[in-house]
Amino acid sequence: TGEARPRLPQTDTDTGTDRTATTGVPARMPQNPNTTPAAPEPVLIPFKSGNFEFTNLKHTNEGYRDKAVRIIELLRKHDTIRDYVGDRPVRITLHLRTTETPADVTDRGDAGVDINLASYYFEKYDIG
Repeated sequence: TGEARPRLPQTDTDTGTDRTATTGVPARMPQNPNTTPAAPEPVLIPFKSGNFEFTNLKHTNEGYRDKAVRIIELLRKHDTIRDYVGDRPVRITLHLRTTETPADVTDRGDAGVDINLASYYFEKYDIG
């Protein structure tokens, strides 16, 4: 554009002033050697069986895994549900909820079926 831009000082010798500011806060906070770094959040891998999957199931808990298998078997054996789902993917996600219904279903057409299930219901109640 041809506009002249002001030249910023490049070194302290350009202005003759000391530009170092004292804030009282170190540039990097010292690390406490007596604390343990926080563990990274576990990466949840979907638990799949055929076209059914639990999106956020804790695989290391054998009881949860067994319950997930029973839920999938019940859904697969139910004629009406089997006809409704067909070969579309079914994603079951556990959610923290207390006052809502324990489950809801969203039909996403060819993209599949999403089931949101209350985690308390999954954990506390016997399935089948």
